[in-house]
Amino acid sequence: MHYGIYTPNFGAETTPRLLADLAAEAEETGWDGAFPLNAGGPITPPSDTLRDIRSYIEEHRQNQVPFDLVIMGTTPENDPKAARKKVAGYAGTGLTWWLESVYRWRNSIEGIRQRIRQGPPRIDL
Repeated sequence: MHYGIYTPNFGAETTPRLLADLAAEAEETGWDGAFPLNAGGPITPPSDTLRDIRSYIEEHRQNQVPFDLVIMGTTPENDPKAARKKVAGYAGTGLTWWLESVYRWRNSIEGIRQRIRQGPPRIDL
């Protein structure tokens, strides 16, 4: 089993530096990964913020155990090329997981199933 920590958005207090500090502290204390949320606007942190978080973690690492960096977002369901482009923007940031958000309150069960059948927006094709 792996253990990750979800770092919520604290509004204006949630800066890229705070997210990096929290992720580095999680890594130092034995967590396997972090799921940081962005301050203001969309919940998905911009790629430069993720790059800064990964860089800060690497600078302060206490061990070489893999440490996952996870974000959640949405991609255009009917435009695979645009979906891949959005996810490709996070290549090279140290991101290890993209979680596609399909909240039930935003979609029907059939809409969720349809999105699942479309598969992930793979950039490794």
